[in-house]
Amino acid sequence: MDKKIIWGIVVAVILIAGGVLANNYLSNRVYNCCHGEQYTQKGISIDEPLANQEVKFPLIIKGYVSGYGWTAFEGITGSVQVLDANGKTIAKKKPLEATEDWMQAVVHFETTVGDAEMMSHLGTQNGVLVFENENPSGESVNAKEFRLPVKFIK
Repeated sequence: MDKKIIWGIVVAVILIAGGVLANNYLSNRVYNCCHGEQYTQKGISIDEPLANQEVKFPLIIKGYVSGYGWTAFEGITGSVQVLDANGKTIAKKKPLEATEDWMQAVVHFETTVGDAEMMSHLGTQNGVLVFENENPSGESVNAKEFRLPVKFIK
């Protein structure tokens, strides 16, 4: 073969390999946008509430899971609980219920946490929503957690 063709093939292979590696690197990153933007970690995205958003109870939580250990099982995509800034439980774990066919790769969820009375029990102005994946195996190696910071308003 001609040297120009061989060099062309080598350059094409290098460019393709570089593109694949760059795509893998970017898809494995954890995105934690903390300024009123969608808060995303590989496998779970929270649409409502936004990061550091002021919230009150009852709190509607919406988002979706998309693999990487975040999947649905029997219509549940995981759970969420609310903690204050000191780690005190404000709302116990509540299931994230699938709002569509839970046997898909991407499954949207929604749940409502708490009630208006909970607002009077808040000891801090800041808190966190703690999301846990649905882990039917119960094995700790498969457990995933994701935290979303919020601000409480009375």
